[in-house]
Amino acid sequence: MSDRLAEIRGRLEAATPGPWWHTNDGWIMAEGGLTIQHWNSDKLQDGIKFGNPKDIDFIANAPTDIRYLLDEVERLQERCDAYKGQVRAGEDEIKQLRKFESDALPILDAYEHMHTRALRAEAENESLRGLKVTGLKVT
Repeated sequence: MSDRLAEIRGRLEAATPGPWWHTNDGWIMAEGGLTIQHWNSDKLQDGIKFGNPKDIDFIANAPTDIRYLLDEVERLQERCDAYKGQVRAGEDEIKQLRKFESDALPILDAYEHMHTRALRAEAENESLRGLKVTGLKVT
């Protein structure tokens, strides 16, 4: 896990445990009746006016969403690591096949050469079988 993801997970773990939810009257709540924040888009709170009512839904779902995203990143990193292992194994296999090929090529060349010689010898034998031998003379 990257340092950045570890920092995010650390903040998530240090926060009030989720899930959180919001009430219709602007409170963000957590299990056990804990109040996380009061939200009122019409009034100032601590000198800040909150203008977008959708922000409360975003904030209330943040712990659950962040945990899901971090878990998904971790799952995908593990899957990626597994693929990297498979790629390394494939690369090792390719190296072994290339070595086998380089070891086998001289043997194949020698076989081809011997096979060609055998075919020539066989053809020569066939032509010699057709000759008649009488005494010391070949006719």
